[in-house]
Amino acid sequence: MNHRPTLIAAGLLGFTGVALGAFGAHALRETLLERGMTTAWETAARYQLVHAVALFAAAAWQNTSQGT
Repeated sequence: MNHRPTLIAAGLLGFTGVALGAFGAHALRETLLERGMTTAWETAARYQLVHAVALFAAAAWQNTSQGT
């Protein structure tokens, strides 16, 4: 089974998690502070990164369990 699409998706999720975290911390900082949404934005970015790692781990686990 080809795991490349899953690994690409994990990479894209990781990239967007980092990018959105940086965007919220720098470009949207004042807006998020004014609206009291800083914690929500940080949590969303963290969940994005956790799911990217989980997707990568799932692809790696499938790869090793199939012996390829």
